Amino acid sequence: MKKPLRLLAMPAVIRNAAVFWAFYDLLVFLHLVMQPPFFSPVQGFWRIARYCVTDTVFNFLLTLIIFAFFDALAARGLPRIFELVSMGAFLIIASLTIIAFDALLQSLFVPWRQFGYAFAEVLVYEFHDTLLTVTFVTGLGNTLRSWAADAQARVDESRLEAAKARAEMATLTLRVQPAIVVQALRAIGAVVLHDAERARAHIRVLAEVLRESFRRDGEESVPRDRLQRVIQDIPR
Repeated sequence: MKKPLRLLAMPAVIRNAAVFWAFYDLLVFLHLVMQPPFFSPVQGFWRIARYCVTDTVFNFLLTLIIFAFFDALAARGLPRIFELVSMGAFLIIASLTIIAFDALLQSLFVPWRQFGYAFAEVLVYEFHDTLLTVTFVTGLGNTLRSWAADAQARVDESRLEAAKARAEMATLTLRVQPAIVVQALRAIGAVVLHDAERARAHIRVLAEVLRESFRRDGEESVPRDRLQRVIQDIPR
């Protein structure tokens, strides 16, 4: 059984996850900048920037952990239902982790917000959105893996077809044995000018022998003796 592609082994997955979280927290940054009461006016801009950068790095690292978990599940070859339940449970745990870290950041960057209050508020109002966001970014990774697997399957199929064509060519070369055929054609060519009718007759015999050789399934299906007789029967 062929091993599935690993998410962490695909640069496109890592790159897109980083871009997603950077863009996500950029929108969060713009949203918070437009709410001056949330931060102190003097240090609000840089405080928001540090908050968003820290949140981006954490979410990206957590996404890599999720991808590593999915890779481990795929490698174990567990039943599909168990794999889906495990994925769902892990996504819920990841969402709660993001909410807890966000509440911690709020308590650090906003002096008047306590961790417990921030965690409860984010859990009530943002759990659904957080779960959807985490599910989306992990689904994006799995989609990219599916596309890469399809592309790899097409490459493997092309390689298989090329190998098959090479094998058929090798078999054809073994069957035809070009040296003997060339020798027969040269012998026919030597008499075609002064006895065209006899040359055509020998060409028909040679064609019949070669046609017969293509119908055989053995490794060496060219009848050497018959080809040699064709050559010997051609007058010089």
